[in-house]
Amino acid sequence: MLEKIIQIPNFLEKEHADSIENILTGSNFPFFYQHELVTHFIDTYKGKLNLTEYQFHFGHNLYKEGKKLSDFAGIPDIIYNKVKGLEEFKDKNFYIQRAKINCYTRQPEHFKSESHVDIPNLEHFVILYSVNTNNGCTILNTINEHDKTPNNIIIPSIKNTVVIFNGDIAHQAVFQTNTKLRLNVNFNIATKI
Repeated sequence: MLEKIIQIPNFLEKEHADSIENILTGSNFPFFYQHELVTHFIDTYKGKLNLTEYQFHFGHNLYKEGKKLSDFAGIPDIIYNKVKGLEEFKDKNFYIQRAKINCYTRQPEHFKSESHVDIPNLEHFVILYSVNTNNGCTILNTINEHDKTPNNIIIPSIKNTVVIFNGDIAHQAVFQTNTKLRLNVNFNIATKI
């Protein structure tokens, strides 16, 4: 497992980052409606707000259980090939267990998903690549080792930034309010058995 969270700006060559963004924002990329993201009600935005009205997002599954599901599976492959060159992952026998593209639409507030781990009961790493810059973010729900208090780490959505962390760290997606879309490539790598 990693001893720290890895965050690398300007991760890909500019032409690769721009190409990924252009593909995902183009009119020919297929996104699929996901009817929920959060599952509770809160009092916020102009009185009582039923979050079930705002909990949808769009996605595109690329890999599931190590198998390619999409003709666009080359997108996480580009990112993963560069991750494999990092010291922490060199000469290790990993595979892409799951990969998807998340597409969040602008909301009136910074709504949060439920805190979750992507794949319970599997030792893995989360790789989160930001496709575009916006004021949404990801919150990592960590625990302070010294006094065991919650220590939430905010990871801003900045284009061409990759964040890698242990898969047992719970995290939350936070919707953006300033751009039409928040796009990221979220994938999980695990050790081959």
